[in-house]
Parts: sequence; structure tokens; C-alpha cells
Amino acid sequence: MKTNRILVALLALVLVPGAQAGAGLKITIRLMNSAKVANGTLAEGEKQAGRALAQAGIEVVWLDCSAGVVGPCAPDLGAGEFWFHVANWKPSASTVDGLGFTLLDRETGASLAGVYYPMVKDAARNYMIEEAPILGAAIAHEIGHLLGEGHSPTGVMCARFNRQRFMEMSQGGVLFAPNQAARIRAEVTRRSAK
Repeated sequence: MKTNRILVALLALVLVPGAQAGAGLKITIRLMNSAKVANGTLAEGEKQAGRALAQAGIEVVWLDCSAGVVGPCAPDLGAGEFWFHVANWKPSASTVDGLGFTLLDRETGASLAGVYYPMVKDAARNYMIEEAPILGAAIAHEIGHLLGEGHSPTGVMCARFNRQRFMEMSQGGVLFAPNQAARIRAEVTRRSAK
């Protein structure tokens, strides 16, 4: 009986990518909702993105910074803190048909990421699904970019999603690949060591 419990615990460590080295890793997302997305839709999108990151071993703390840079949203970012916009605008350098954007300045360490909400609404209308699965997938994807991940053929970092992929995301089925999870844990660990 005791041997079975030990075996189950060891299998959990092997089979759950975030259960090993990722324990206790945390990032803070300072979210600016300038697009004024409904609270329920935004909360569900955050939940879905948080679930994908938790599977990778990263806990996400969400701060509502829509009121601006006051209180906990003061301008100075900690090593594991990022600005994230859900906006009706996108930087001119971003792609025309992209749901999200991430701009990284390797020299200064500054970054800007977000989701272009009009594209989320268009995708929801075109795919005839709710906005939250699309928003959640886009948020998780762009946070992956903030943590150094590029595009991949599958999972959260896939460059293009379709209706089926968005629905899988809402059910917890679109995640970071194990090698991606290991790299983002390493990046969060590197940042927290600063």
C-alpha cells in the first residue's frame, strides 16, 4: 500500500511537467484593460491562461492596472513582473492579422505585450464561439513570448489557432510542450535570481 503511494507520487513528478523544478515559481501580470472587456470574459481568459502556465509550473498573479500606474501598479517592474494590455490598439510593428503582440528590447529588458481585442471579437464571431477561449489562448501565447518562447507547430505557442484549438484551450487541452515549460521555468528562475 505504501509502495503504491510512493509510486503514484513519483509518476506525478514525471508526468506533470510543472510538478518538478517549477514549484514556487511565480510571475505577476499587470493587466491594463483599455478595451474595457467585460469582467467575466476577462476573468475567464485569465483563468485559462493561468491554467496553461500552471501546467508549466508557473503561478500567475494578476493585477488589474486599468486605473493606471498607482499603488501596486507603480511604474517600476520587478524581475518577474510584466505589463500586459488588452487593447483596441496594437503597435505598428505587429502583424495585420495577429491576435496579440509582444515587443522585447533585449538591451534594456523592456517589454510590451498584449492582445488586440477587436481581433478577438472578430475570431469569436467567425468561429461562433465565446470570446474567453480566444482571449485565454492569446494571453497565454503572448506571456510565452514574454518568457522567451518562439512559435512552435503545436500547443500554446502555435502561430495559428483554429476553432477546435480554441475550444481545446477552454477545456485545458492546449498547453506548453514539456521542453517549452522547462525553458519558461528556467527563464522565470533566471529573472528571480536577479
